Amino acid sequence: MGTEAEGFGSHQVLEPGSVNGNSVSSLDCQRCVELTNTDLASEGRSKVQNSTKTSTPVSEHNRPSPGWLGLKGLFSEKKGFTGGIKSIREGKWAAGLGEICRAIVSLPFHALTAALDAPRKLADMASTKGRDLVERGENQGGVGGWFRSLGGGLLQFLSGPTRLLKPLIGTTMVLAGAPMSWIPGAVLGVFFGSGPIGIAAGAAVGIAGLVILAIYFHKEVSYVVSDRINEMQIYKALRDMAGGAGSVLGSFIAPALNSLKKLFTVTQKQTEVGSNSS
Repeated sequence: MGTEAEGFGSHQVLEPGSVNGNSVSSLDCQRCVELTNTDLASEGRSKVQNSTKTSTPVSEHNRPSPGWLGLKGLFSEKKGFTGGIKSIREGKWAAGLGEICRAIVSLPFHALTAALDAPRKLADMASTKGRDLVERGENQGGVGGWFRSLGGGLLQFLSGPTRLLKPLIGTTMVLAGAPMSWIPGAVLGVFFGSGPIGIAAGAAVGIAGLVILAIYFHKEVSYVVSDRINEMQIYKALRDMAGGAGSVLGSFIAPALNSLKKLFTVTQKQTEVGSNSS
């Protein structure tokens, strides 16, 4: 019985005997199969490595927001409000109403998540765009390139404080709901008859601010513990502000150095001309 050796685009059966006038033993046939399998394995590994090298990493501004993805899913064709209405039109009331009720409950949670994640998303986009503008301005040169580099540095710098909007909002809510703000609410309640309601509303705002701050800093600490510093928003804010400030400073240093270089060159030429004439 012959031994099979398979390759890409070929299927050959080798048998002990002679091939093209040359003797082929069973050991040669087995060796051929081993070499063919080795070649196939090597080619497979090469394809995997090439596909890994050519894969494009996802940049920061392309990282999707879970909240926005959730909101988008509520209006997809098969699920959410759209899917529920479609099912009801087809007479599938149980499935349709089930999807609509699920979407109604999910809507405020996804909306809150999207709102809280908006500063991070905007900051990622601004940081990436700012660095791109700086690089393009450096390559362009001239006055237009200078303004582009300067704008890119400012945009990158502003992306830093944008990342800190969430804790800033939480701190503002805590201050707004602090016991000191209950006193004006109680005074106004004397005239409008809603003193307890005002105090309760202020306390609720303060508690909500504390919850936002607690969640934010818990998440930041978890990034440090799990060795994911690149996802830490405080680190990113400091990094972007430093990078933006450096780009802005560099956009002013470069023209100054070029002016000094030109002045030195002109002075040197004048000195050489004066020495030659004397």
